[in-house]
Amino acid sequence: MIKKQHYVPRVYLKAWVTKVESSKNSQKHFDGVYYFENKNTVGEGRKIENILWSPHLYTVKFNSNKVKLFKKYPKIYNFFVNKIYTLMKGNEPIPVYGEWKGNELKTKDSIYKYLDNINNWDFYYYNGNEAKKKAFLNKFNDIYCYLLENEFSKRFENIWENVYQSFISEVEKNLYLNSSAKVSQEIIENMVSFFLMMLCRNLKFDGLGSYSWIADNLEQIKFSDDSIEEIKTDFWFQDLYRIFYGTNKGIYNKAFVNIVRDGKLVLVKANSKRKFITSDNPAFIHMSKVEMENKNGFYFPISPNYLLLIVKGGNNSLNIVEYRTADSDMVRKYNQIIASHGSEIIVSTEKERGKIL
Repeated sequence: MIKKQHYVPRVYLKAWVTKVESSKNSQKHFDGVYYFENKNTVGEGRKIENILWSPHLYTVKFNSNKVKLFKKYPKIYNFFVNKIYTLMKGNEPIPVYGEWKGNELKTKDSIYKYLDNINNWDFYYYNGNEAKKKAFLNKFNDIYCYLLENEFSKRFENIWENVYQSFISEVEKNLYLNSSAKVSQEIIENMVSFFLMMLCRNLKFDGLGSYSWIADNLEQIKFSDDSIEEIKTDFWFQDLYRIFYGTNKGIYNKAFVNIVRDGKLVLVKANSKRKFITSDNPAFIHMSKVEMENKNGFYFPISPNYLLLIVKGGNNSLNIVEYRTADSDMVRKYNQIIASHGSEIIVSTEKERGKIL
């Protein structure tokens, strides 16, 4: 069964949901978004459940040949220990245990200790008869761990609507001279956390450029493409793990500290019929030396009505949010930037590309 894991969360895309139609049946309207691939001039109506996902993107699959790699991720390592113990202890009709170098592996502690030698274990039923080693290794190699996906849901997606609404509400309530608003530090930090989570959520987009830097250096010393991809993925998983399991290391945590210390939030409201779009890469850094107006910074469209920018500010100025409005032409310019950083897909409430770009 394919496990859909959305690298652009559905709870985030809900802000763009409207009544749409598909090219297959233009008479039937349903709740969805307009989905533009490449240079399509007309969007296709799609349900958000069916877009912007990859199979098993955050899944860690057990591999008996790479057990030592899992030791870098204690929560995941323990998950595999528990699953293997359960599979052996619960084997029907007779439980099974492992044996290696005279050690009977019947407890979680013993499995934990010798798991990195699992390919060398022998297996026995509790009645003393030998069990088929290959069959049990195959069973173990079919174990999937969804801890990272579950953490994304628990720590970010389940609270996003409340974070978004609280942020907009505080800005509008505390707006001073229609130019800035003081917002609580907790709400600001929640917004920054969600933005950074989106920035790190897909290795493909490499929002901070670190994985591309790793790849470039490995190419210089003639690593194979497969090896480079494996190493990049390993670094990425380490960063995701650090987000959720309490270390201060990693790209996400360093970026969070720097933004909280030196950043400034700018909320831009679309003050026109033209609305903001989003894409398959909704959180990104935009840097350009050729634009007449300085629009450099972190970008994060948070709804059709609002675009969040994170730019350089002064020390401890993060909770003073600058507020701007954008007319139709300015929204179009921002949408062009958002579309240029998308990989293949843009998402809109509008069916015609000309109305957004």
